[in-house]
Amino acid sequence: MVMIPLMLLSRKLDGEDPKIILLLRCTYGTVQTVLMLSIAYVIHRVNKLIASKWMHNSVVYVPAVVPPFPPPAPDAKKQYTQTTFSKHLQTTAYSLLKSTGGGICVTLALHAYKGMVVGLAMQSAMGPLNLYDNKLAKAVLFNQCGDSETSWRKLRLFDEKYEGELSDQDELVDEKGEVQKIKMIPMEDLIRNIWDAAAEADLAPLVSRLNKENVNTRTKESGWTSIMIVSSLRVKGNMDALVKLKLLGAKPEVVDEDGWNALHWAAFHGSIEGAQFLMEEFSGKGLEDAKDKDGKVPLDLAKGEGNDAVAKIMEQTSRKTQ
Repeated sequence: MVMIPLMLLSRKLDGEDPKIILLLRCTYGTVQTVLMLSIAYVIHRVNKLIASKWMHNSVVYVPAVVPPFPPPAPDAKKQYTQTTFSKHLQTTAYSLLKSTGGGICVTLALHAYKGMVVGLAMQSAMGPLNLYDNKLAKAVLFNQCGDSETSWRKLRLFDEKYEGELSDQDELVDEKGEVQKIKMIPMEDLIRNIWDAAAEADLAPLVSRLNKENVNTRTKESGWTSIMIVSSLRVKGNMDALVKLKLLGAKPEVVDEDGWNALHWAAFHGSIEGAQFLMEEFSGKGLEDAKDKDGKVPLDLAKGEGNDAVAKIMEQTSRKTQ
């Protein structure tokens, strides 16, 4: 939609008119100078970002380049390559510099040796558009990216996936295109990672891994389960995750080393939605009457922590389900 009109308009330019040639040269030079300065800024910001330790340690899976011919089969698995976030950011930034610099060299060579002015006109318009289409440049120039791992995970700039997120529908390939075995994070580690992230937790890795076989997996040292963690967190997507947990057969009545079931967790951590969901969707399980090792029921924990809103919801829900 952009290139075809540009080509038609560019061909109508009088390539023999000195004034038009001068105007095109000045326009092209100004635009390309601004572009190269913008790219230099992007590279500067990337080099500062990759100084963060987490970027060097964070393993990511980025979509592999799929050749247009032959087209992949409709049921083909989506292929990913493994790298570190710092390496991928740096590679992407310098690829932008090389492609832009190469385009400038080709355009100037054609103009100098062949007298072509069409390229000057087209690249004056297409250059900024190409920069805008570059996801990394757009994110940096418009200040869309932060410094923390959480902000980058939310951004999903390259449609990347992180450890534990690859599914059966994905395929890991190396630089030669050969299929590699996917190494999955143990479910226990995934549960702990979600809890450690707390309010900034991304539930997607956990939800994508859940199935009927692992839905009630417990951590060895503490006896935590997925439904305990999810019901106590107040993060985006927690209700969808709770619905999936129920459908897969999660058991909220299971207790951890302190004798807490999932409702104890929700009550203690002040999760109104989690507590209400557990009491309504798992009524009859005796969750609200279960006592922990200190003899406290979930309502005691809610009141003891000053979570009055949770206590009120629990009392109201309890009356409804009786």
